[in-house]
Amino acid sequence: MPAVREFSAFCLLAVCGLFACSRQEAPPAPIVRAVQPKPAEVARTPAASVHSGSAGADHGSFAAAGDSIPEALRAPCASVNSLVRPVVAAAPNTTRITELAGPRPITFEYQYAKARAAGCEFVARGSDTASSSGLLEAMEKAFDGAGWTSMEASYSADGPDGSVLGYSREGLLCVLEGRWDGGDDSDPTVIPGPEFDVLVTCAPQRADDRPPS
Repeated sequence: MPAVREFSAFCLLAVCGLFACSRQEAPPAPIVRAVQPKPAEVARTPAASVHSGSAGADHGSFAAAGDSIPEALRAPCASVNSLVRPVVAAAPNTTRITELAGPRPITFEYQYAKARAAGCEFVARGSDTASSSGLLEAMEKAFDGAGWTSMEASYSADGPDGSVLGYSREGLLCVLEGRWDGGDDSDPTVIPGPEFDVLVTCAPQRADDRPPS
């Protein structure tokens, strides 16, 4: 029966076509690339400036922490206090004082005499945009003007990071010491910081505290 055969052939072609379609490869899936989160941006904080000089020590070069100021030194230390504090108060506008302390007890170690003694100390810390040595120079002028005798032969030193000069009066020895940033001799582009320390360290004067002759 021709009609039946034609119909069967049509069905067979249709089914085969269906299977052929089902065997076709599926279109490739779109490639999805995982987006990596950007690392959080860290705010850059400028590094804190580090003082390259010798400022910042707790005591002067000849002093260490002490227990108390002896009774015999309380009046002389009070007199030095009345000399030191007005100098600090009269500092120019370029000077910024961050700490002013004293009189505080210390143990003084003499330069030449093999001895130690209780004494007192004053400290002024700060910065000066005009001259880091300005307050020390003003302190030296005040001691000179008050009639103190220079002990330059026994207590004197100068360097790029500071200066030392001793004074005596009425049996009391006071060593004035300044410390600051002297810069870097190997690199002239380095600008020294303005910070400074001025320390005034006092103890009883000794007759045997002198350079060997």
